[in-house]
This record gives sequence, structure tokens and C-alpha cells, in this order.
Amino acid sequence: MPYAPYDYKCPYKDSCPHLDWLSTQWALESYHRGRDVYDEHLRVVDNFYNRVEELRIKVRNLEKENAELKAKLKLLHQKQFKPNKKQKAAVKEKDEPPLTSTKKKRGAPVGHPGWSRPKPKRIDRIVHVPAPLTCPHCLKEDLAPYDGLHEHVQEDIVIEPRTEVVKYIHEQSFCSTCNRPVVQPGEGEMLNAHIGPVARSVAVFLRYRIGVSYRKTKKGHRVSEWVKI
Repeated sequence: MPYAPYDYKCPYKDSCPHLDWLSTQWALESYHRGRDVYDEHLRVVDNFYNRVEELRIKVRNLEKENAELKAKLKLLHQKQFKPNKKQKAAVKEKDEPPLTSTKKKRGAPVGHPGWSRPKPKRIDRIVHVPAPLTCPHCLKEDLAPYDGLHEHVQEDIVIEPRTEVVKYIHEQSFCSTCNRPVVQPGEGEMLNAHIGPVARSVAVFLRYRIGVSYRKTKKGHRVSEWVKI
């Protein structure tokens, strides 16, 4: 590569035709300045890349720690409750293949007579209930009279203690909206319920508030013998 002679001064130093008449000194300074800026930009990019990698590692560690804490919390929460053996047995039976030849169907055999509470053989008192003025189903007023009586026998308990069987004889009204005769409950009566409210309250109180089992109550006072809630 040829070099310029010693002490050579280029007449185009300040205005070179090959640089669109730009100064060669200014062009060289711009070149060095641009290279320095480019190197600085590379250092900034490298710093950001390193920072991003550090944050990615931190996020992965936090996600792993979060998963471990969730697993520990779930294990501590499950320890507070007893295992549901019935549910496990049901799941086990569900997983096992059904044995259609030996498994017994639930419920009574086909043709088995249904069971219901025997009707009381005595009536202690009779309560006459007037016909309703308002339909209990749709709240319609001005009901028309309806011929016939509706009888409802309800067995309740008296705290003496003795049972009292009350026969309610209802006067009926006809609701044109419901298109049927309607009645209203009498004093102390629960419509369509064969056991009265006092007997139900006593059974619930003894069983769930005091904790007396139906089988442990004394003979003669066994509410479970005739109260089925």
C-alpha cells in the first residue's frame, strides 16, 4: 500500500472530492465518535440482557417456592380433617368391575308392600277449622264456598308426657285460579304432617341439642319409636 511522502500536505484536506467535499478531519472524528457510541450501545444491551437473565432465574425460583408452599399448605389443611372412609370405599367400589351376578339391588324386593305409619286408633279431640278466606297457594281473596270436608289426623306429643291425637275437620273453599279446593291449617296443625310440631321439637332437642341417642332413651319415652323426622 503506497504511503504519502514525508511532510506531504494534501490540498483536499479541508474539502475532499471523494467525501462529497467534506473535511477529512471531521469525517475521521465522526467515524471514531460513532464507533465509541456503538460500543457504548453494545455495553448497554449486554447489561440489560444480564439483568433480564437474573430476573428470569429469580422468577423460576419464586415459582418453585410458591408451588412448594402451596403443597405444604394443602397438606396441613388436609390434616385437620379425618379421612372420609365412606367416600374412599365408594371410589374403590366404583373402580372395581361390577359383579352383576352377586350384587344385591338396593331397596325392597319387587312386589314388597310399602311401609307407612299405622293410623291412630283413637281421637283425643276434634278441632273444627273454618274455610280459608285467602288461597294459601296463590293468595287469591274472595274464595267461593266448597261442599265437603277435609279431614286430617295428626299425632303429637304432650309434655305430660302423653300422646294426643287430634282430628282436624276442615271447611273448604274453592280457588278458581288453582282450580281445586283449599284448606287452611288449624291451631297447632301442620298440614299433611302426621306428627305434630311439639313431637318434632322434642325429638330434635333430645337428639341434637342434648345428644341423647334414640337407642339410649328409656323405654316408655323412646321418641324414636314413633317419631321419624
